[in-house]
Amino acid sequence: MTLSDIPDDADVDIPPDQDVRRVQEKDPAAAHRRLVDRLKLHFATRLILGCLLAVVLLSGAQYALQGVLPEVGELAAAIDWIKLVATTALGFVFGRSFEQRDE
Repeated sequence: MTLSDIPDDADVDIPPDQDVRRVQEKDPAAAHRRLVDRLKLHFATRLILGCLLAVVLLSGAQYALQGVLPEVGELAAAIDWIKLVATTALGFVFGRSFEQRDE
């Protein structure tokens, strides 16, 4: 290995006989925790998007059927419940995102 083989942005000394992948130790438990946290965040994001879509559709149905059906006002309770679920999922996503940055 010559001096010209070393990149200018190198930060870590690696012995010439060893590969970078073998030098860096991997913690399987930490990798599993990151995977589980990432899956939770993806699920919460999809839940939020689904709730947003449901609120838009139910609000449109409530507006369109306002004069036709008298019991359309009951959709407001369903819309409020969906907004509650979406708000809870948003709290989870933001809480997890800020918690990870503190580590």
